[in-house]
Amino acid sequence: MRREGAKNCLIKLMEYLPSKKQLQDLIPPDVFERSNIKAGLLVLRDLAVVCGLGYLGSKIPPEAAYAPLWALYGFWQGAAATGLWVLAHECGHGALFNSSFLNDTTGFMLHS
Repeated sequence: MRREGAKNCLIKLMEYLPSKKQLQDLIPPDVFERSNIKAGLLVLRDLAVVCGLGYLGSKIPPEAAYAPLWALYGFWQGAAATGLWVLAHECGHGALFNSSFLNDTTGFMLHS
């Protein structure tokens, strides 16, 4: 009995949600166009952020009094590194660059 109620609730919810096609039609077509230059700049930007944060982190003294600063550094460095990992992951799907060679090479180097 309980399952039927949940099923009916899900069906009602689905009536209000847009279809996949409706969502895709809302996205501008230029978003789906890949550019090797833009992709390369994204990789360089993320590498610069990770390296810059690493440099700043090297200036934080390893003392207990700086624990809040270390926590803040860890959060932002983790966020930046995750962004870099996402780009590498997209290379694995062949979705970042127009060239499979660039996707394979960049993905391999970023994941290594």
